[in-house]
Amino acid sequence: MRRLISVTVGLLVAIAAAVLVLPILVLFDPAMRESIWIASLRGLDGLADAESVRSIPALFMWPLWNVVVAVCVLPVVLAALVGDIAHLRGFAWYAGAAGFFAAPMPWVIAAPLPEAESMRGSLSFFLVGVLAGAVYWALAGRWTAPDRNAMKLR
Repeated sequence: MRRLISVTVGLLVAIAAAVLVLPILVLFDPAMRESIWIASLRGLDGLADAESVRSIPALFMWPLWNVVVAVCVLPVVLAALVGDIAHLRGFAWYAGAAGFFAAPMPWVIAAPLPEAESMRGSLSFFLVGVLAGAVYWALAGRWTAPDRNAMKLR
């Protein structure tokens, strides 16, 4: 029960940290700002015909929500899930894996970037993932060691 609470709190705080840092990185990088805007407009083209969207704010927020989930939520959740299943508790695992899972997101969200800006965008998303993984490790990953009694031969 204690592990479940620490993992939940760790994930929530790590996702919140990533959601706070992502707009700052995008704000200071004009190529990323433009590519997320174009990706959002591409998403709007597909949503404009859907009858499920009933309001204009929902129409504009849906593509941005997809970017936030793909960059801030998915990488840290995947790193935490694999780390807990494989009993990996190191900083390098959580920070590196979350960054590794976040780095290809410019291609996953189909951001229209030239090659040089695409690598810079990938680096920005990698840094967001590393931050989220480091926050998760600080709150939930490092405090729980594997059960050593389960490994003893009786």
